[in-house]
Amino acid sequence: MNLKPEITIVTSAYNRSEYLKVLLNSLKNQTFKNFEWVLGNDGSIDDTDEFIKKEKMNLDFKITYIKSSHRIGKAKMDNILFDHIKGNYTCYIGSDDHFTNHALEYLLRLIKKTNKHKDKNFAGVIAAAKNNKGENQTFYLDSLPKNELIMTYKEMRNFIKGDDTVLEHSKNYKNKKFLEVDFVINESSLLSKIHKDKYFLISPEIVKIMVRAKNSVSYG
Repeated sequence: MNLKPEITIVTSAYNRSEYLKVLLNSLKNQTFKNFEWVLGNDGSIDDTDEFIKKEKMNLDFKITYIKSSHRIGKAKMDNILFDHIKGNYTCYIGSDDHFTNHALEYLLRLIKKTNKHKDKNFAGVIAAAKNNKGENQTFYLDSLPKNELIMTYKEMRNFIKGDDTVLEHSKNYKNKKFLEVDFVINESSLLSKIHKDKYFLISPEIVKIMVRAKNSVSYG
């Protein structure tokens, strides 16, 4: 019997096969197993297609793989991927990032603990990321929390400097779309609307490693 996935991992990629291999390996090594990976190939001309088709036959989790015949841009690809989310919770990860082995188990434990409050304004949980040099990519050093904190999205924007790891209720993305005005659009254009008046549980735990592909907009 196929169980409904508890978590959906969402990734869009363009010419990132060398990084996707590392990400896929981190998914294989997760201590929590009831998740799916929704992956969008945005018209890549490297070996992404061959690699994913070969690997997906031998995995113990489901991959929903969507391949565009040409490059359509991240905003449009992400919108397509959102329509395929089946998990109760959603976690987006960039194609040049990868998880620590305990990441999903840890994030799920946090969100279920906070769910006990039954508050409709609770959006999800946020944990930290570091780059491959070990530098924290989420918190300013002078604001690095020692323990878990509850804060609103507005407060969080002044507390977190950049890239983080979010696990949130999938219903937050229901009928929500990025504006398809360019190949790259600021993610906050949508997230600010979704998360307005909501709050998160913030954790200093490192659950994601960010490499920064050389074709990344934010590289360097």
